[in-house]
Amino acid sequence: MWLTTAIGAFIGAFLSLFLSILIENQRKPKLSIRLDEPSTDNNQINRPAKKIKILRVHVINAKLPKFFFWLNRDAAMHCNADIQVLHIDNLSPIFQHTISARWSRADEPISQQFDSTTKQMLPVPDISKYNAAFTRNIYPDSEEPIDTFVRFDADEECYIWNNDTYYKGWRNSEVQIPKGRYYVIVTLYSSGEIIRGYYQLENSVSIKDFRLIELSKEERQKLLHIIP
Repeated sequence: MWLTTAIGAFIGAFLSLFLSILIENQRKPKLSIRLDEPSTDNNQINRPAKKIKILRVHVINAKLPKFFFWLNRDAAMHCNADIQVLHIDNLSPIFQHTISARWSRADEPISQQFDSTTKQMLPVPDISKYNAAFTRNIYPDSEEPIDTFVRFDADEECYIWNNDTYYKGWRNSEVQIPKGRYYVIVTLYSSGEIIRGYYQLENSVSIKDFRLIELSKEERQKLLHIIP
């Protein structure tokens, strides 16, 4: 009798622990990175370029499966991301370090300030907006786009688009990428979790066909050994 009771207690405790772990696992944010549609604007007025094409990825926090309708998935808090660009032939990095990415829906890191000399409102750097554009909270069943690369007018080179873009006349020479094809790794950091997206940057074509292409599983394997 005591053996049956002990076995029953053990099974009950095991099931309780299993369900607790399952529920907590389902409540955790479930993030993924996917390609977004490029954004093109041909009507830039009083800007450093008349035509601009921005390439983006978006980060998704999936909703809970229907079976867990009675639970609430947690938001992914204070997410930040960076971009790494590699030569395709030898996998060497274009830049000495990864480049911090900018969340597309963040405010431009500038504010308007009245200039007493010109009697006009002039744009000035805003450090609070600059810092805020590095992080984002991503709630369940929602997504947040990330700016990655940009190309202007008839230029052949492209650039990483981030907060510094606004302070350096858009064509920021520190993150300029020559005409060609490159590997790109977008890394997302969230609450100790790291998620990556792997792409090919197609910048050997006209601005019309300038794009990111998702890498195949075989191509991704080439890049795994260079990731810390």
